[in-house]
Amino acid sequence: MNAGLKKTSVLLGIMALVAAAGFFITWIVGQRNGSFAREGQEKSFRVVTSFYPMYIAAMNIIGDADGVELSNLTENQGGCLHDYQLTAADMKKLEGADVLIINGGGMETFLEQIQKAYPGLAIVNASAGLEKEGENPHYWMDPKKYKKQLAAMEAGLSSLDRAHKDGYEENRRVYEAQVDKVEKEMLSVIEGIPGEKAVLFHDAFYYLAQCLGIEIAYSIELEDDTSLNTGEIAEIVDQAKAGGVRLLFTEKQFSESIPLGISRETGADICVVDTLVSGAMEKDAYIKGMEKNIEEICRCLKALKEQA
Repeated sequence: MNAGLKKTSVLLGIMALVAAAGFFITWIVGQRNGSFAREGQEKSFRVVTSFYPMYIAAMNIIGDADGVELSNLTENQGGCLHDYQLTAADMKKLEGADVLIINGGGMETFLEQIQKAYPGLAIVNASAGLEKEGENPHYWMDPKKYKKQLAAMEAGLSSLDRAHKDGYEENRRVYEAQVDKVEKEMLSVIEGIPGEKAVLFHDAFYYLAQCLGIEIAYSIELEDDTSLNTGEIAEIVDQAKAGGVRLLFTEKQFSESIPLGISRETGADICVVDTLVSGAMEKDAYIKGMEKNIEEICRCLKALKEQA
């Protein structure tokens, strides 16, 4: 190779190295700029609720807060979370979540599993400080207790997401005013109605009956038509007759066959109430559900008054 050709080859090699270095530096700067841009973007505040009643409450408190994402952990099923087994899909919803809102009171039996999998996840317990009857965590069935849950949820969210603190407070106040109206309607139902006794086929009705001043003569968890044997049904009938029970509170989600049999034996009226553990994923779902419950209770109490 002559000297001129060798010189040209060296020059071309140097130029290629300079171009490659320039490309590499440009790529590094681009990566850094992209990284900085991503870091500069506002991160969404991700809220997950344990199940349907908490989701509806959170929808109302969060409202249309910018950058706040809300999702529900468990399926919108027909019953409570008793013995609910989390699926892989459920657990995946918690990836990247900032907070999990729970009902508390022992409702979420899977909570320990979540805390082991996501030890850094913030937990807001909506029932913190609320007294419960035995092992009964169905607080939302009493508007007064439900409002305390709303306050606890608002406080928890505000402490974790200060940017939306004022919005959470205002939304909670607006929603609480709607719950106040429902509570007043409920209390007006019992005006002029003498004290009644009832058999409850779900412990969720305890707080509702307590709010209405209805005495609970017997309470049993009715899951399906095979959950009571003949002897147990006979015991309920005997106690209902002996106690002068005229109301049977049964759940909307389950069959009425057993309550119907007891009603025939005792003459007690069946009051079909919704425990509000599933339904439309809409902000006014709780309000509409409670209003329907009030209508049903009114119907039952009116019938009893006419019998008196």
